[in-house]
Amino acid sequence: MISNAAGRLFCEPPAQKNSIDIPEGTYQQSCNGCSQKDDVLSCSQCRSPDGALVASEIQVTGCIKIENNNGLLFCEREGGGEQPQAPEKEIVASDNHEDL
Repeated sequence: MISNAAGRLFCEPPAQKNSIDIPEGTYQQSCNGCSQKDDVLSCSQCRSPDGALVASEIQVTGCIKIENNNGLLFCEREGGGEQPQAPEKEIVASDNHEDL
């Protein structure tokens, strides 16, 4: 797939499908390759604002809302506690795009 980030064209890997048994949340609109094992939700491709695809995972126990926050899975917990998760790795960085 060819994409545009800040006026630069680049090739990106094809979107991976999400498992059907993952928790609901707005992250599904911008994260792909998501699956859940025990209480850990993992997504291999979460879109960041600069167009990069980032792998991220988060513990979902007690989450009332899960979203993608700048490429990171983010959990809002009961009682207002929040837990952003650091990315595991960047899959496609905007600075490393292959120009066409």
